[in-house]
Amino acid sequence: MWNGFLILARNQSLLEEMQKTIKSAAADDVSDDPDDHCLAELLLGVCLRAQGRVDDGLARLQGMLDYAANCELVEAYLEPYCHVEVGMCFMQLERFAEARKHFDIARTNYKKYAMQSRLHFRIHAAMRMLPEKEK
Repeated sequence: MWNGFLILARNQSLLEEMQKTIKSAAADDVSDDPDDHCLAELLLGVCLRAQGRVDDGLARLQGMLDYAANCELVEAYLEPYCHVEVGMCFMQLERFAEARKHFDIARTNYKKYAMQSRLHFRIHAAMRMLPEKEK
């Protein structure tokens, strides 16, 4: 799914439709479930990054992490995936030390969540793209 945003980024109209769908689903959700809120914020942040609006995406993702810190999430994968997306934003902004910090947080601070191995592959691939002095 996460690589799907890279594919959608090639067609901005599809990405905009995805964004509308996420916003609509979040607006329709009346349960106030923190997991649903965090998932919507994570997906919107990834959409913004894919649109080239990296600073907006980063703000959305950091807001999700702040929100998640103040509640208990059932879906344990949300925070580590968000840290990786924050790291990806920092890579695009060429703020490599901050990117590495978030990759390290995702890799070491979270255990036994859905799709953990898959995320670790993404982290490893992203860290290989960091400049040598930042590895």
